Amino acid sequence: MCADSLRLPPLCSLVPTPVPAEEKVLRLPALAFYQTLAMEREGLVQKYLHLLQMVEVEKIVAKQLRQQVKDGEIDIQWLKAEEVKVDVSVTSTIEMRQQAQGGEGTTEARHGLSRAPLPSSHGGF
Repeated sequence: MCADSLRLPPLCSLVPTPVPAEEKVLRLPALAFYQTLAMEREGLVQKYLHLLQMVEVEKIVAKQLRQQVKDGEIDIQWLKAEEVKVDVSVTSTIEMRQQAQGGEGTTEARHGLSRAPLPSSHGGF
């Protein structure tokens, strides 16, 4: 390596050179335009992030609604099964009563029970 290749540039080259007035006029509108674009971009990024957040919330809500529908369907199946059980129970009870009344009379008659009124302990009321 030679010593010339390690030399730093002269100090005068690091000091900014004055810009002619006509170039300043051209740079100001360009800078303002760039700043406007940067602000618009930042606004659009914020809107995009907000929309992403909304989409995520909607996905969560949709998942919860699907789970509620699934739970509701399970409840409906369970209630239908219970309805069938109750219908079978009521039907069998009615059939048993009809059989008991039709062939041998009422249960009270078979067991020697009467339907006479019970004595009142209220003194006639």
